[in-house]
Amino acid sequence: MQLIFIPLWQQRFLDSFLLGFFSWLCYHPFEIIFPNTGEFNVAQYLLISWSIIVAPTIWEILSVYDSWRARPLFELIVRIGIGWLLVLLGGLLILFFIKQVNFLSRLFTIYWFLCCLFLMYLYKYCFYYFLRLNRVKGQNAKRVLILGSNSDPRWAKNKFVFGAQEGFEFMGNYSPTSLALDKLPMLVKQYRIDEVWISLSITEAAYINEVQLHLRNLLVKLRWFPDRMAMELMLNPMQDFLGLPMVVLDEPSAIGRGRFIKSLFDKSFSFIALIFLSPLLLFLALLIKFDSKGPIFFIQPRLGLDGKIINVLKFRSMKLHEEFGIVTQASKEDQRVTRVGKYLRRYSLDELPQFINVLMGDMSVVGPRPHALKHNEEFSDMLEGYLLRHKVKPGITGWAQINGYRGETDTLDKLAKRLEFDMYYIANWSFWFDIRIVLTTAFMGWTSKNAY
Repeated sequence: MQLIFIPLWQQRFLDSFLLGFFSWLCYHPFEIIFPNTGEFNVAQYLLISWSIIVAPTIWEILSVYDSWRARPLFELIVRIGIGWLLVLLGGLLILFFIKQVNFLSRLFTIYWFLCCLFLMYLYKYCFYYFLRLNRVKGQNAKRVLILGSNSDPRWAKNKFVFGAQEGFEFMGNYSPTSLALDKLPMLVKQYRIDEVWISLSITEAAYINEVQLHLRNLLVKLRWFPDRMAMELMLNPMQDFLGLPMVVLDEPSAIGRGRFIKSLFDKSFSFIALIFLSPLLLFLALLIKFDSKGPIFFIQPRLGLDGKIINVLKFRSMKLHEEFGIVTQASKEDQRVTRVGKYLRRYSLDELPQFINVLMGDMSVVGPRPHALKHNEEFSDMLEGYLLRHKVKPGITGWAQINGYRGETDTLDKLAKRLEFDMYYIANWSFWFDIRIVLTTAFMGWTSKNAY
């Protein structure tokens, strides 16, 4: 098979060359559009030269030049953008210290920064999909050996469908009982295996350690796909306690470390959202008032952080009714839903008042969706670890929702998938993960065929 491999120094050199070319390309239309901005001066030369030299180094630190096979393009885009912003800030700081920043055209700087960023995105996007296209054709494929079971349907789908698209060639699947570990190194050499994927539960940790031991002298990449039990354990932070390493089993670490950043984002975003959405909120309130009798808002107690009961605010989307001892989820053609409420629920507009809950500190913009108290009692009996969702604040939108799991959960499978996505979010939280979910929700996450 033909290999497509570009050494690191060549990637860095190519990016430096392209930044210089993009800068030259940006200047000429700028000069035509803004003819009175002055000649190209020393400060602009210094800023561009700085970016050409430093940007590839910053991108290398941010792992932009790592292999992005089977990894999301969005994460690559974020890293490129962060690196480019750091380059600009560093350049401006240097110009400030050498007293050249006053000679820099602010209009040109913004124009140059955005144009170069866009062109670099375009280049990386094309290069990313060029490599992916070649992998689909069988070029630069990685040979993979799997140790584990295929009992998880999601694992089987990812393995055979997405794996082939990303350039993985599967050479075999062995369970712990069907392969003697002393034969594993010979098998890896015989089939020229590049990667060994381990799909075993954490209860088989001893076997996983043995695999590492037998392959320690071979240049093969090992990947472990943890089960739900392992994911739940990895949510928790490790601390030094009485001089011994100790794991806190009831406190997820990912969001805990960034609690201040998440809270600051929540309050700022909600405040801005309420200001910009105020005309829409007023319009919807009037529609609800004229459409049916009853209050504009519907307030329902739900579980918040650490099981604390919070009052979640929503636009009323149903006719006034009473339920005794049960909470019935809205279903298709539900007669309780009002004419306006049908559209409010379909496009998630009934959730907009929850930005007030975020400002009050009861909810986050992004997090697991809160369920009715009665549903929590039922679901916690059905699924082990269900209440771990409440170790973080509930959110207006979430990772499960943008992946299609919103609205009615009429089957245990749907509920299990929603829990799986929620647990993944808690374990892998980052500020940029929240931004990704918010942007996805804004552009394509407001509606669903399951929202009634």
